Amino acid sequence: MNGTDPDGKTTLGACAGASLTLGFIQFQAGDCLVKVINGPNAGQIGLTGTPALAAGIGVQAGIRWVYQVSTADSLQALGGWFQVAGGTAEFFGGITASVFWGEKSNKTTLTVVGADAGIEIGAGFSVSYGLSYTFVHTFGGIPADFARAAWDLVVPGGLLITTWLNDAVRESTSHGGPNLPCQT
Repeated sequence: MNGTDPDGKTTLGACAGASLTLGFIQFQAGDCLVKVINGPNAGQIGLTGTPALAAGIGVQAGIRWVYQVSTADSLQALGGWFQVAGGTAEFFGGITASVFWGEKSNKTTLTVVGADAGIEIGAGFSVSYGLSYTFVHTFGGIPADFARAAWDLVVPGGLLITTWLNDAVRESTSHGGPNLPCQT
């Protein structure tokens, strides 16, 4: 294996959060309803909560709604420390996007890499790089059934988005595209 993710293990989430950048410091917090789309834990669903502190530049405050995708093969793989880099530009309304990456806790498989993008309501601009810590709660039984129904409502076209992303990953890795380091 060359350290890439050709199997298309994917999570997809819908997230709400807030951010504040003052000069060289950025604070972020967000919660996501996340579902494992494929891989060995397909169908697993739960909530993630992520506070982040970053060094950056800008003056900005806002609330956001983003969609998140990652290479995690389980919700537990989304837990723990991550590095995060991103940016926001808004004037009452605008866009926000970030990428995150970090080792899985078992250190036997790929590094988890993900991204989110969406809209932000507020004012200002910022770019930042820092650390985040994600807490994970996995649903089971009847609560999981309700969470899946809610996910289907807030992630319109979720399976279509995931299929497109998986195809893009397979295409880029089959042509010598991005290789993610394998942690052993």
